[in-house]
Amino acid sequence: MEEAGETRYAAELTEQTKANRLDARLLKISGKFRRRTNESGYHSIMDVWVDLFPCVQVASSFEAWWAMQYMLRITGEFHEYCDGFREADDITQMASMFDELEKAWLVLLEREGLSTTDKIRSINLFRDGQDKAGVLGVPAVYQQVVKVLAAQPTP
Repeated sequence: MEEAGETRYAAELTEQTKANRLDARLLKISGKFRRRTNESGYHSIMDVWVDLFPCVQVASSFEAWWAMQYMLRITGEFHEYCDGFREADDITQMASMFDELEKAWLVLLEREGLSTTDKIRSINLFRDGQDKAGVLGVPAVYQQVVKVLAAQPTP
């Protein structure tokens, strides 16, 4: 019995360590984004994406409820990052980034253990992202994921 408890504790520590590292990476990305107007900051949305997409992959590896919280955070921050880079080159690259993010969301939404509240939060986030993308000139983002969420029954 005691061994099972120790194994569970070790697994929780591992997950917490992974979460702490992810939090640190996201904070570093946010700081570098704020410094985008000087040499030590990001210079394009692609620079941000190179650092941000691995965070999406790590977030997706958590249990569904925890992955949802990280994906909500990462997606919201990504929308802000897109807003910070409005150059033509950046805008053309954004469409593929939105697509990759949507793919990660589609996989997450297939998992068990997601609350209705989180699903509602995510659909609102997608609609916000659609609005921001439209203003930037990036057409038709999050179409699939919004359809999937709209088709899911709510209690």
